[in-house]
Amino acid sequence: MLKAVAFLITTIIGFAAYTLVFAMALGLEPHNTVSLLMTGELEYNPLEEYKKTIAAADSINAEITGLYSAQEDSLKQELANIRTEKAELDQQKLELAQMMETWEKSSSDRLYKLAKIYNDMDPTQLASVINDMDDTLVIAILPKMKNQQASRILEMLPPDRSARISSKLLGKK
Repeated sequence: MLKAVAFLITTIIGFAAYTLVFAMALGLEPHNTVSLLMTGELEYNPLEEYKKTIAAADSINAEITGLYSAQEDSLKQELANIRTEKAELDQQKLELAQMMETWEKSSSDRLYKLAKIYNDMDPTQLASVINDMDDTLVIAILPKMKNQQASRILEMLPPDRSARISSKLLGKK
């Protein structure tokens, strides 16, 4: 009989040890394993814990997805704004180019008219007028004048000024 009791106690202890090791391998804490052995129920339900963990992960995923979507929407809006601004700048660039072309044509027309007037003036009087003008303006007008009149003007200007204007007309500084 003693052998039978010893065998029974050894079997129960072996079963308890085996159950404890197996439960711990499944991730149960020792007090939950003891509770499982004593009552047959767990204080903690691994399936419920798993569901809570999945729900928390889903919540975090939803939050990250929301942040990502908000950031993506913001970037799309910024890109749309940049494209709109680029289109506006391209339009302004085109308008500015047209204005510059109109201004240059108008300026050129005025220079031709002035050169025509200067062609009809007396070279002596014209040399006096041109002597008081800025070199840049003289360089813009002289090529538009008749060659004979332009050469007379250069002859009547002081030699150093005539040389400076001639150099600039050739594109030299």
